[in-house]
Amino acid sequence: MIALGIAAVTGASFLYTGGFSAQAYSDRLFIVGILITTIGIFVFVTIAGTRKNMGLPTIAKTQEDARKLMEQTNELRDKTEKRYDAGSQVWAIGVACLVLSVLLFFVLSMITI
Repeated sequence: MIALGIAAVTGASFLYTGGFSAQAYSDRLFIVGILITTIGIFVFVTIAGTRKNMGLPTIAKTQEDARKLMEQTNELRDKTEKRYDAGSQVWAIGVACLVLSVLLFFVLSMITI
């Protein structure tokens, strides 16, 4: 649904710039898809780099420290997984925009023939 919204906004941009054609619309949507996919990959890679220790100390010096670490681990893991999900969703939206650009090009090309 988000990709369709992005496609609609991209199409609406031609109201301001003019020059609408199937090729121009497809090209513009494809570029938007590449940008969104790049952002999704950047988010995903950034999160992967920060997950190494998840903000936890690597050595517990006392039993109390170890107990606190164990209590925090599940909470931090859940937060990290939500971030991974966000990165993969942004990536998926970008890929959907890429696919839509190709599909809409073919559909609009058939209509204008």
